Amino acid sequence: LFWFDVAEWHFQNGRKAEAARAALAALDLPTRDNQTLQIVASRLLRYGDYDRAIRLLERLVLLETDRPQPRRTLALALVERARTLTGEARRGDLKRALTLLEEAIGRDWPDQYRGFYTIALVEANRLIAELGGREASGTKLDKALIKPIDVGVRVSAEWNTPRTDIDLWVREPNGEDVGYPNRLSAQGGRYNFDMTQGYGPEEYMLRAAMPGTYSVRAKTFAADRNNPNGPSNLTVRIIYDFGRPNERQELVTVEMQPEAQGMRQIAEVTVGKPK
Repeated sequence: LFWFDVAEWHFQNGRKAEAARAALAALDLPTRDNQTLQIVASRLLRYGDYDRAIRLLERLVLLETDRPQPRRTLALALVERARTLTGEARRGDLKRALTLLEEAIGRDWPDQYRGFYTIALVEANRLIAELGGREASGTKLDKALIKPIDVGVRVSAEWNTPRTDIDLWVREPNGEDVGYPNRLSAQGGRYNFDMTQGYGPEEYMLRAAMPGTYSVRAKTFAADRNNPNGPSNLTVRIIYDFGRPNERQELVTVEMQPEAQGMRQIAEVTVGKPK
């Protein structure tokens, strides 16, 4: 936790190289574990060191074969790097990301991860569309599973700790809260699944977003207080016009302190009136 705090201090002061070195120092400690590896990779992505982050996430995929999230995390990192590339390099990262998602979707995971499949399918279909469709992408998914989805607002949340239950909530402009007890709102907002055993992901989607402010919030329902890596890092991806030509994304990462009570405000999503 000390090295993560030092890394963040450097990053907040504009020193990305020093931030990356401080985060990597955590991997030299005897208390490091697979969670440390994932946290360091996440920090490196944030600091723009895509290549080293991806190498660490590749190692994590090999180390943790009993859950699907590492493949998705690596896939999303490849997509982030692809956004900085052009030509065949960009396409190569996108195709590899699709393959990782397909591998995760095609396996039979423990029942506690059943909410993972639909989220990964949404993201795989997004990549298939970007790569030019079913034939051009070379996808191995059954054609019955291929259906591009476009939505006005998509919010996904994942965190980096096991034995931790963090709940994603979205309050819509009309005041209705969407989360695990209320999975479908009056205006069509849909919450995917309550992942209670750690890591996530959880997802909110709304196809036709009414104008107004959407409040993205999170609550720690249960936490691992003895984790040597410190508090859970929650990553929230807010995507406007997901799957549409004008798609844009915001990425928010926050620490969820285990002793904190109640709902925490993560971000506000503002949707304007159609022109």
